[in-house]
Amino acid sequence: MAQLAEPSNRDSGKSALTTRIISGLILAPIALALIVAGGWWLAALVLLGVVLMVREWDRITGGTATGPIAWLQIAGIVLALFLVQLDYYLAAVIALAWTAIGAHLVSADVRAIRGFWPVIGTVWIGLPCVGLLMLARDGEHGLLTVLWLMVMVWACDTGAYFAGRTIGGPKLLPSVSPKKTWAGLIGGMIAAALVGAGMAAWSGLADPVILSGVSAAVAAFSQIGDLSESAFKRHFGVKDSGDVIPGHGGVLDRVDGLLFAIIFVVAIAHGRGGELLPWF
Repeated sequence: MAQLAEPSNRDSGKSALTTRIISGLILAPIALALIVAGGWWLAALVLLGVVLMVREWDRITGGTATGPIAWLQIAGIVLALFLVQLDYYLAAVIALAWTAIGAHLVSADVRAIRGFWPVIGTVWIGLPCVGLLMLARDGEHGLLTVLWLMVMVWACDTGAYFAGRTIGGPKLLPSVSPKKTWAGLIGGMIAAALVGAGMAAWSGLADPVILSGVSAAVAAFSQIGDLSESAFKRHFGVKDSGDVIPGHGGVLDRVDGLLFAIIFVVAIAHGRGGELLPWF
């Protein structure tokens, strides 16, 4: 009797890509609608992300995702988000600092081997989430800034994915992420630059050439976040942070670059002392 043929790598790749695209087409409009709605709707989206990301981080670093460390981190970051919504920015940062300290103390008590990983996780997840809500509340065009940031990073990820698969070539950092290539990095930066130019022209708030350059720079910085998460997962022997998003893995797998990009953009905004899109 003839044996069934095993699916080829090409067929598996096509299936994974199809799943990835379908997931994106379903989730992206929901996320965009909540971003455009702003206010507490955006805060609710960020809060959901915090819960999922903290649980994933706790599982990656040896926890159960339901232990006292994870719940302490979730409670502390949610408190910080609530304070940002009330415009108590300094209090929000202080809440994050105390959450990080508390997570370390609890970690030392229940599982000393985890060391400072809960502290890193609190800052890694909490600071960008607080920063995102700060950007959203930054003047008249805050939500537009968040929309630009989200779409730009998504474009970067998409451009990097297709450029990397199509062109291939030298690896970016094979010891950390064997699949990432220089072609993917450049493709992601070009895609982000195009989105930046398009949003500048559409909004009329920035010079398209300058904002395209800024978008490319932010995209490059976002890749540091992507590589950093890959390094953490490799350290703990984990392939994906989770499986909540079909075709993409966990939430951290999807937004690792975005978390770093947020911090970079907040730093730029703070340095210029004003909103982001009208800066240039």
